[in-house]
Amino acid sequence: SNVNLVWDSQMEISVATDSDLKGLAATLPTSLKDAKVANVEIKTTAGGLSYGVITATTPLMTQEGARLNVYQKLVFFDLPTGTLTATLSTTEKWQSTVEPSFDEFVESFLLLE
Repeated sequence: SNVNLVWDSQMEISVATDSDLKGLAATLPTSLKDAKVANVEIKTTAGGLSYGVITATTPLMTQEGARLNVYQKLVFFDLPTGTLTATLSTTEKWQSTVEPSFDEFVESFLLLE
């Protein structure tokens, strides 16, 4: 399992509606070969911070020749300058174990002024 945080000062995404997220989700199969987008939604933390979520799975083959699916949850926060993306990547086997902790991590985000 892996979590990445990337702040892109040039990326502007609106989380007021899911239209920008749907546009990003449409590009995933190009950037992640054979990715299948499962869900696109707008959520709000308990503290009132809106964010976008894209979930997807990508089939991979291990070096030993075993097939497995990598689950990814991409979370997008629209910041005053740019966009913060938090990505959880894990196998479907570990998804139910690590995703709740990732969700708690996302829920803890605050926008400081």
